[in-house]
Amino acid sequence: MNEILKILKEKSEPTYAEFTKKLVPDTEYKILGVRVPVIKNIAKKLKDDKDLINSFLSVKHEYYEEYFLHALLIPYLSKYYSEIIDLAKDFLPFIDNWAICDSFAASLKILKKNPEKTYEFVKFCFASDRPYTIRFGVDILIFNFTDKLYCEDHVKKLLKIKTDNYYVNMAIAWYLSVLAVKRFDDILPYFKAKVFSKFIHNKAISKSIDSLRIDENKKSLLKTLKI
Repeated sequence: MNEILKILKEKSEPTYAEFTKKLVPDTEYKILGVRVPVIKNIAKKLKDDKDLINSFLSVKHEYYEEYFLHALLIPYLSKYYSEIIDLAKDFLPFIDNWAICDSFAASLKILKKNPEKTYEFVKFCFASDRPYTIRFGVDILIFNFTDKLYCEDHVKKLLKIKTDNYYVNMAIAWYLSVLAVKRFDDILPYFKAKVFSKFIHNKAISKSIDSLRIDENKKSLLKTLKI
């Protein structure tokens, strides 16, 4: 057993494993039951031990928590944008659930340093046939392109994604609801035109209405736009 897996097993909780199975039903990886804050703390403690990290990342994983930790360790491996992108691309095929997908995307702070290349990476993700690679691309938009870097082309790219995958469509709905909070006037025409699928459209509006950051007048308007 490698040293890092030993640490994860020592931190595991059988009862929390059952909770994780319900929280992340889409993963096929075996679950140890290590809490996310604990995994993040392990990643921080290991961040300067490049040899140990590389050794861990080079072996085949068995557990959900190993893949989660793998994702969180990638940002510590290099200060160079291109190297992180390459590592991310190599890891994407191993993501089989929403939790690792979203946490990994959120951890890649370096993506903010080069918006143009990052958007190219988003388009690379959208060209995939893997649901969680596509969701990862949507996540990148959510975490990096919903403020000043928003562009109408982002929404148009999402309109071209046609899938019945629940986790991809939920991510798109999440993205639209974030825009409703941050750029209401930009996204409202899309809600009025009802150009997304019924599922995405209504989920996005529901999530927007649930937000504490949207005023009641806007919520009232959105309620009238449900399909």
